[in-house]
Amino acid sequence: MHSMSQQSQNSEASGTRAVDLSEKQLRFVEEYLIDLNATQAALRAGYSKKTANEQGSRLLANVSVRSAIVEAQKRRS
Repeated sequence: MHSMSQQSQNSEASGTRAVDLSEKQLRFVEEYLIDLNATQAALRAGYSKKTANEQGSRLLANVSVRSAIVEAQKRRS
């Protein structure tokens, strides 16, 4: 597991500044921005095929994840 400062550095390098997100959540954010498909993003981020649909929905409902997505989209436009 990475320390909080490493996680912050990783998220800044990837274009998302969400210190309170796990590496898997950060990966979900990056993957979600590809095609805006939460289920596919969850799969690509490493969530189980069996639960990807639920996880994608849950992640989009997470305030921190949603904030990271919005911030990343602002930087891209």
